[in-house]
Amino acid sequence: PDLFQRARLEPPWRAAGAEFRWQPETAPPDLWVVDLTANGAEQAIGRARRDAPDSRVVAFGPHADAAAFARARQAGAHEVVPRSRILARVLDLLGTSPGGSA
Repeated sequence: PDLFQRARLEPPWRAAGAEFRWQPETAPPDLWVVDLTANGAEQAIGRARRDAPDSRVVAFGPHADAAAFARARQAGAHEVVPRSRILARVLDLLGTSPGGSA
């Protein structure tokens, strides 16, 4: 995610127990979150699916960019959600609600 998105998304995800990394250093993460507005987003999705086939890939982007959503699905994303839903969706996947209760 860009810096604005990262500043919005990272604190609640960390509070839910997630480790936030720009790139996996060693072991693949359980969950990849890919910003479709980033350069190389589709390639990142493909690389995640190839290098970490047991990891889940969730992509997000502007709700009006149907073409980007389609490219993400074609690249192998398990889910593609609008930017407005990514915070809540990842919290759901982490097993917490946006309100912070487990």
